[in-house]
Amino acid sequence: MPDHPGEIHLRNLLQSVTVGELTRKTHFRLTPADTITAAIDVLRAGGHGCGLVCDSRRLVGIITERDILHALNTDIDLATPLTAVMTSHPTTVSADATLFQAIAMMDSGGYRHLPVLNAEGDPTGIVDVKTLTGFLVEHFPEAVYNCASLADITTTHREGA
Repeated sequence: MPDHPGEIHLRNLLQSVTVGELTRKTHFRLTPADTITAAIDVLRAGGHGCGLVCDSRRLVGIITERDILHALNTDIDLATPLTAVMTSHPTTVSADATLFQAIAMMDSGGYRHLPVLNAEGDPTGIVDVKTLTGFLVEHFPEAVYNCASLADITTTHREGA
């Protein structure tokens, strides 16, 4: 049982707000035939860390900045189709799932981005760590702004003999 009223408020908030209320609606759709270069251009232009790979309206994969970095590190040809480097059939979350459920999925799977699907199974957006963090900062600014900065808690001089 939580010891502090703030913990109870946080749990209630995360269990009452749905993913659909927080979903970043601006997302980038790519096709399986698009190249790594096309994905880089789209992600760079939009300032996002991932894009949804769709065949018509059906989600078939997700391409993240980490996928692209891995491809660059392995010297793969940038004209390669996304199907070679994307995460196929990614874990998704329903728009009516709670933030608590989405965070649990992200934590257990190690995901930073989750595609959001509507009731018909069509992708409607993305929920990501950045958006969730912004939501928490917005609702609990005193908890965030009262934390000591790294500069304040890191020693600048060596201690000891």
